[in-house]
Amino acid sequence: MVKLEHPLRVLHIVSGDLWAGAEAQVFTLLGQLQALAAPKVVVLNPGELADRLRQLNIPTIILPEANLSSLQIFMQLLKIIYTYKPHVVHTHRQKENILGGCAFAVNRLLGRAGVSVRTVHGAAEFSPRGLRRVQEYINTWVGRYIQSQLIAVSEDLRAQLLATFKANKLTLVRNGVDEQALRALLPSHLNTEQAFHVGIVGRLETVKRVDIFLAMAAQLTSAAPSINWQFHVIGDGSLAAQLKATAASLPLDGRVQFHGQVNPVAPLLAQLNMIVMCSDHEGTPMVALEALALGVPLLAHKVGGLAELLAGCEALLVSDHSPEGYADKLLAYCRAPCAPVSLPAEYTARFNAQAMLALYNRLLSAA
Repeated sequence: MVKLEHPLRVLHIVSGDLWAGAEAQVFTLLGQLQALAAPKVVVLNPGELADRLRQLNIPTIILPEANLSSLQIFMQLLKIIYTYKPHVVHTHRQKENILGGCAFAVNRLLGRAGVSVRTVHGAAEFSPRGLRRVQEYINTWVGRYIQSQLIAVSEDLRAQLLATFKANKLTLVRNGVDEQALRALLPSHLNTEQAFHVGIVGRLETVKRVDIFLAMAAQLTSAAPSINWQFHVIGDGSLAAQLKATAASLPLDGRVQFHGQVNPVAPLLAQLNMIVMCSDHEGTPMVALEALALGVPLLAHKVGGLAELLAGCEALLVSDHSPEGYADKLLAYCRAPCAPVSLPAEYTARFNAQAMLALYNRLLSAA
């Protein structure tokens, strides 16, 4: 048994290469853990996450992967873990799992007690090939034999992980959002113009299916021309230019606005009448939680954590994963709006942090 000390020293290792759902969740969790434990963070890229963590006065070390080899990062992690003596090493994403997990294992051989865990934020977006397959094998091996627990953010994701890991290695801890912090970002007066604003928020990458969103927009403007439709694409990515060209080729009459990356996004979310999430698959996206926390209706593909989040409200879940499927559901909502879905308590930041701390303590007591 590891001798428990308070506050617990917790080291998170995260990429931070962009500001997306995983980074937003790490930031929210650490903001809550700051009052409950002694967190420290290693970030592999300078940027939004590192800047925000430092604004909270959370000790943050940047090991820039653009300048350091994986071996150099590993050696630095060895030193950080040896010096900081964390009770918990918590990793996020594949590279961090491997380097952080292995650095933890070496320190444990040197007599440093503690546990290592990882959060699995979503399913793989593509099938690995070549060296990536080797990396995936190592990642799985680290999860099985070095790390004590894998944390899934949705029940669907946990079920997928059961194909690779034993049930006793898996724990469900749902993502959480800080409602009070979100509302503090809102302007005093929200937009009241007579238009129906529909948005999609996320990385402009294939898995997010912004192409479906744009085709849905064209169908809506044709099927219900009396509605002053306005569409908003919020985010950036490798498909930005291609998607803008697609929008220009559709009969949308300039009704689509590409906002690029927006931080913070809450003030813009609050102006929308509907958010659409038509990803091929999802864990539990932070923007979905933020939408519900702000009282913005969410129309979502019936997959992963989205299906769990909107359970009991079939009017807002889409099984027909096509432009027609989303357009039909959205029009039905416009004609007969259902009661708004509120954010369940288990998706709040406070609940998330307490569940994570309880997991840390349980694992340490058993170590």
